This record gives sequence, structure tokens and C-alpha cells, in this order.
Amino acid sequence: MERSVKRRQRFGLLAAALLTATLAACGGGGAAPAGTLASGGWEAIVDAAGTEGSLLVYSSATPAQIQRITQAFGRAHPDIAVEIATLTSSEQVTRLQQERDAGLAQADIAWNAQYNWFTQEQQAGHLADPRGPAAADNPPALKLTDSSRLLYALPIPLQWNKNAVTTPLTGYQDLLRPEFAGSLGLADITGGASLAGFYDWLQRTQGPDFLTRLAAQKPKFYIQPSESAQAVASAETKASGYGSLPASKALVAQGAPIELRLPEPAFSTTTYGAILDNAPHPNAAQVFFDWLQSTDGQKAIVGNGDVASPKDVDGGVAKIGSLTLYRGELGKDDVARITAEFNKAFGR
Repeated sequence: MERSVKRRQRFGLLAAALLTATLAACGGGGAAPAGTLASGGWEAIVDAAGTEGSLLVYSSATPAQIQRITQAFGRAHPDIAVEIATLTSSEQVTRLQQERDAGLAQADIAWNAQYNWFTQEQQAGHLADPRGPAAADNPPALKLTDSSRLLYALPIPLQWNKNAVTTPLTGYQDLLRPEFAGSLGLADITGGASLAGFYDWLQRTQGPDFLTRLAAQKPKFYIQPSESAQAVASAETKASGYGSLPASKALVAQGAPIELRLPEPAFSTTTYGAILDNAPHPNAAQVFFDWLQSTDGQKAIVGNGDVASPKDVDGGVAKIGSLTLYRGELGKDDVARITAEFNKAFGR
């Protein structure tokens, strides 16, 4: 597995270099070439996937997820090598547009939380419909577009330093406790539209004056959930209303004194995937994408309870129906309004 991880790291560097060189050489646009999807049904697609033998995924998955997924998929389909290049959601959007403009197809699947991107790509005809049995079984209400599928939900937990806090947190109102004045971590709203949705949801569920009351605590702001978790671990902040279960659990595994709890209700971001219409390995992409949505694939994604599965497989951190899912419902005007309210409340 160490060799596999190193191969993915090398691939990320090589892919970036190849893209830069190709863009310089092409100097123009044009439709990127695509492979051919087998006709004759799902069995024909699976057979053709083995012939293709590989695929490339651009993903915002964590290293632990990637390790679990590549191992489990390798056992299920040893004739298909999957490479997963780790890119943030915004990096993926930029990279994929550059590749399409240059007429260069590298990735087969995109996996990220850029909700508007999936909608725009669907409208442009740039996403391929999934054909497999598991994809067809994905709950219709959880589809973002016809071609994209929900891969998992990532709830936002409360967290605190168990050496500095004796009374556990149970809900967002606990963030207002006097002991957290000057020692409270929050998400910086500049982190993205989903955080605007989070703060809008907080005001609707905790009261219209909740942000003003939070501001009286003189909180510290963090853009990345990993930074927020590290602040709690070091007691830079005693508690935080912003976090990522995978990031915090990784620190806990290293001995960090962090306690975590999902409030009820809990707000959750969502992560989607889709097959690209110009996928160089369309059959292998179909097989892998379908496997991701199968029970085995979802168990590999969920791991030890870092995320919630749309299929509610064993090990998920919560039932999907118990979460408030953010799926890109806010438009630009909504995000601007909520951001202004946030800045006013916190004097920023």
C-alpha cells in the first residue's frame, strides 16, 4: 500500500506537469477525445472495463478514504487499476476546465463538493449518465443532477478539549457558555457557500440573534477544519462549533485530547461524483462509479464513522435522513446577503 500511495503522489506531480506542457503546446480549444462505451448492457461494460484496465479520478477524498477505497476496489476488480489524484473542489474545477479547453482528457470521474459546477456541467452536456445497478438504486431525492450522485454527507461536529472542558457540549447553545469567552473557534464564512448555508441555518434554528450572541464570545476564526481541530487539540481554543470528523479523528488517533459530538439536528455538507463525458476510460469509469455506490463501496467510503452514507450502510456517523443536507441551494445573492449579516454581527 505504501507503494500505491507513492504512485498516487507521483501521479499528481506528473499530471500537473503533463497538463502544463500540453496547454502550452495546444494553444487552442477543441473537443477532448473520449473512449467508447460498450453496447450490449452492463455485462458488456464490465468486460470492456477490464480491457481498458485503468481509470483516473479527481477527488477531494481524505487519504484514509483513498486507501480503503483502492484496497477494496482492487479486491473486487483486480483487472482495473484506479488512480485517485487528490485535488480540492476548486482545484478540480480549474483543472478540468483547462483540460477541456486544451482538448486534453485525463480524468474519468470528478468527485467534489462544487454543487454549481455539477449543475453547469450537466446543462452543458459534459456529464455521462451512470449505467450500473447501484447507481440506479441511489435515492432519487438525493441526486444533485441526472448524472451526478451523492457519495456521502459530511456533518459538522461540535468539538472541545477534554482537558480544558469538564462539561460536555450537547448543542450550539452551549457555545455561549461564559467559559468559552475568548476561547471559541468558528468557521470563517469566506470558506465557501456551504458555510454561508451553515450560518443561515444556525440563525433559523438557534434564533435570529444567535450570531450576535456568538460575537460577544470574541471567537477566533478558521478557514480549514483541520486548523480548527489543531487549535482545540492545543487548547488555543477550548471548544469549536466548526470541524470535520475525519480531520479531528485523525488527531484523536495521534493522542489529541479532542472530544466530538454531532448536535441534534446536525448540519452537513455533501459530496457528489459524476463520470465525465470525455472520459478516456468510460467503461472502467462506469464500473468504479457504480461500485462506489454499492454497499461495499459505501462501507469503504464511510470507514470508522467519518461520514454518512446515502445508503445508510453500517458504520455511518449518522442516518442520512437525520441530517440537514446542504446541496448548493443558495444563489450568489443569498450568499452575499448572509455574508453581509455575518460580517455585521462579528464586526468584520
